[in-house]
Amino acid sequence: MNLVDVKHFSFTYPNAKKVINDLSFSLEKGEMLLLCGNNGCGKSTLLRSLKPETAPKGVREGEMHVCQNSQILFQDCENNIIFRSAYEDLIFPACNSGMPEEKIKEKAAQVLLLFGIEHLKDRDTSTLSGGEKQMLSLAALLMLEPDLLLLDEPLAQLDEQAKAVFLEKLQLVQANGTAIIIAEHNTDDLLERAQKVLIFDNGKNTVYTKDMLPAAGVFPNMPAYVALEQKLKLPVKSFTKQEAVENLRACRENVGITPLTYNVPQTPAVLTCQDVTFSYGDAPVLENLSLQLRQGEIAFLTGANGAGKTTLLSLICGFSTPQSGNICLKKPHRIGYLAQNPVYSFLKDTLIDDFRFLLKQNRLPESKIEELFARYPMFSDLRALLEQNPLDLSGGERAKAAVFKLLLIGKDVLVLDEPEKHLDSGSMEELSGIFRDLAASGVSFLIVSHSPAFLYRTAHSVRYLSKGNLCDYTPQAYCTTLCPTPLYRAIQAADLPLLDIDEAEVTAHG
Repeated sequence: MNLVDVKHFSFTYPNAKKVINDLSFSLEKGEMLLLCGNNGCGKSTLLRSLKPETAPKGVREGEMHVCQNSQILFQDCENNIIFRSAYEDLIFPACNSGMPEEKIKEKAAQVLLLFGIEHLKDRDTSTLSGGEKQMLSLAALLMLEPDLLLLDEPLAQLDEQAKAVFLEKLQLVQANGTAIIIAEHNTDDLLERAQKVLIFDNGKNTVYTKDMLPAAGVFPNMPAYVALEQKLKLPVKSFTKQEAVENLRACRENVGITPLTYNVPQTPAVLTCQDVTFSYGDAPVLENLSLQLRQGEIAFLTGANGAGKTTLLSLICGFSTPQSGNICLKKPHRIGYLAQNPVYSFLKDTLIDDFRFLLKQNRLPESKIEELFARYPMFSDLRALLEQNPLDLSGGERAKAAVFKLLLIGKDVLVLDEPEKHLDSGSMEELSGIFRDLAASGVSFLIVSHSPAFLYRTAHSVRYLSKGNLCDYTPQAYCTTLCPTPLYRAIQAADLPLLDIDEAEVTAHG
């Protein structure tokens, strides 16, 4: 018996935007359906529609039959967290379902061990990183042993090591018979685990089995190892990592590699952190950390989930105070901040009212909105969303709107916590270009990111945070230790003298 049966399903929002059109598919026990498409295409809408309690408002057509024991992990990890105590948050769904107390204790111990998050048990959830909250939220859902898991971009805030753990747990769940529907822009590790792929493409939505994918003609979230094959004009017959390794190994003598270089502007420092120390209770987070940001520099900060990246940004912006050390912003520079959760960027009921309110507060003309639209085409799709509530937007649309709002007020030191995390690859590339353009005019950036592609494409400098302090970036340390991406693993297996496609210009010759 199928756990999910969808027949000729369509969905139209109250603003007449039709995002799902005549969709049919089924899912059996242990199957995974991967949802792929650009921002705002309908992935989150479908996931929410599959669970009556979270279904969006709009016109539904067709049939949708879903098993009763389904659980959803929202795109915004803050929506998954309820209590201040991590342990209370873990057991709440089970308590709410009426599970006996002894079984709850037993299941909680098993799940904490399974996910390797025993150390989070007694933590205040307000001190957890986005990635730690995401892991805790999935663990809480698995307490209920669901028949169907609905996951909306669960990898977006995870470092590579946390992604590997997360996917390992998903594989165990899938092997035990749970069906999974997952929306993700990062398909490198998921594609080979999925039995079916649903591609949203300009208003169309088509379900493909794995053998049909090469003939699909479109793949909005191409795995990076397939993109490398295509760049080198290699024959791609299947979207498997093994095929990529064999193709790359066969052509490695004919690959030209020109490493990219990082050029830090030789300009005065606008922001200085000197010997900064900070702890949460008895748990040290930052220890004698020093950092300098120059005018016009795009500095990236990376590191494992929970390393203290968001804490450092909070100290720089003055939301918290270091226990020792100094943070100095050179006058007359002003800091603009984008939180890890873009929901916190919005105050009004519609996007346009939010923009107007911000401009009024900063005594700026409303014409700034049109000027920014004209300067950066990336934001053009926000025009159709101006009358919508920011909370009703998709994660990618909300991320774009939050960046747009920050750029409206013209601060010249921008501190951004994972601004790219819900963006599709095309939007991420455009955002990189915008930041480069602004840096050329003297704007300085400090950006936290887990995305190697965004980092390589955008950064002037990169540092990673480990054990409370900053280490200088080297590709060898980053790729092999902190960020062993699926692409890196494929390149390594093919014995190419390259760590990541984005760190060099790669061409085929011969």
